[in-house]
Amino acid sequence: MLDQARADLADRNYASALSRAESVLQSLTTTSVRRGALLVAGEAAYGTKDYVLASRHYGEFLSRNGHDPAAPQIALALGWAQVRLGHVDSAQRTWAQISHVFPNDERAPLGLLLSAQAAVQAGDARAARQWLDQLVKSYPSSPAAAVGRLSRSVLLVRTGREKDAGSDLRELIRTRQLCAGYERHTVVEGLARGGVDAPLIRVDGRSCQALAVGSPPLQQFAEPFLNGAGDAETTPAVLHTLVRLGTEDRLWTDVQALSSDLVTGYPTYPPNPTLLAAVAGQAAADRQWSVVRTTYEQLLTRYPSSPLKASARLDFAESLLRTGAPTLAQAQIAQVAATDRSRDQAPRRLYLQGQVYEALGQPQDALAAYEQLGRDHPRAEWTAESLLPRARLMDAAGRRPQARALLERILKGAEGDVYSEAAVRLGESLTADGQDALAVRWFLTAAYLNPDSTWGQRAQLGAVRGLVATGDRATADAVYRRMEASTATDPDLLGRARAALAGGNTSR
Repeated sequence: MLDQARADLADRNYASALSRAESVLQSLTTTSVRRGALLVAGEAAYGTKDYVLASRHYGEFLSRNGHDPAAPQIALALGWAQVRLGHVDSAQRTWAQISHVFPNDERAPLGLLLSAQAAVQAGDARAARQWLDQLVKSYPSSPAAAVGRLSRSVLLVRTGREKDAGSDLRELIRTRQLCAGYERHTVVEGLARGGVDAPLIRVDGRSCQALAVGSPPLQQFAEPFLNGAGDAETTPAVLHTLVRLGTEDRLWTDVQALSSDLVTGYPTYPPNPTLLAAVAGQAAADRQWSVVRTTYEQLLTRYPSSPLKASARLDFAESLLRTGAPTLAQAQIAQVAATDRSRDQAPRRLYLQGQVYEALGQPQDALAAYEQLGRDHPRAEWTAESLLPRARLMDAAGRRPQARALLERILKGAEGDVYSEAAVRLGESLTADGQDALAVRWFLTAAYLNPDSTWGQRAQLGAVRGLVATGDRATADAVYRRMEASTATDPDLLGRARAALAGGNTSR
């Protein structure tokens, strides 16, 4: 009869299998036969959705055969029956017991993973974290541990520990565990709905689907969650963490794509405004102005009630300016001027105001902004930053002596490109006043610092002209040959230098 019961079970004729197995159990039989009958009766009862009876038979099997090779699978099945009965706490203990009794069994990691997910479902974050930590520590190379890392990351985001959530996802991406999302989805769905096949759930990589070839790792990892493996809580938590990782690693293309997926797919996800502001802030620090602009535009369009600090609004203004929208930048600067009561951002605001006026073709207004900055905030960083454009505007306005004084002030403390530009502009100002010998000194200084840079090439042209004007044609010719030998020299500048040599410096 037991053989027939097994045949009925194989055919999914659960009622008949249960009836035959119960008959065997009610008869006087050997320990071995009773063991087999309990196995069939438990599975058949589960198949008929009689989870009370299934739990009873599974429980008896485990109490009589606790160290039987079949015990781990029966413990998995008992846990599922307990879940179906609403006894989630009991299921957690049943599943976790597998790793205690059978630590080397292949189902032990799955037992810990199921315990953790059941705890999550029950709202017990502390127990879930305990099981997940044990899973990752005890079985680090198992497929279940990869899912455990993902679940732990999601749990950390849900409990407000976003900064700690990234390490697990970073490890999954590093080890190319890109299908953990599909595996976790199988487990979560099993706990949510269960059914006859729930005890057969495995975490072994077989749930993985083909991922987009050639897409960046962060976007590859996100793909399962965007294609059916996520849910309203999991997917935004994963995208949130991936955006943070991308921001930390300065993967701005990934950050833009993933943040767009997040705010488009889950616009009501509470951390969105704070996350977007953090992305924009880091992008501004890295001078990634197109990223800053699109991120703030997303933030202000989707979450218009989110407050922006004055510093953040100036970041947005600068991003608009640097991406070719000075009129829009002006509106943001005006808003800061009207609302920044602390005036902490006044130096930067005045500097950007001058930059915007220059971009709008209003040089007098730009110069006025820079001069106000110098008067009101003489020691501010932005005042020093404004000296060069201020000197340039003064020179263009015919205030050459004042411009020259500013350039000399800049040269006392500047370096790099700022020094080179100031030296060239000072040389050109001196040339315009006929002080060629003094101008040549500044041109040669700038040319020596970085001869192939834009300002270095312009300095060499000025030096050739000045040397010709002072009668030192040999040195002028040497500078010209240096320009001619460099592949970086602008052809137009080289032609003008050649004309200066040939024509007695008539083409200034």
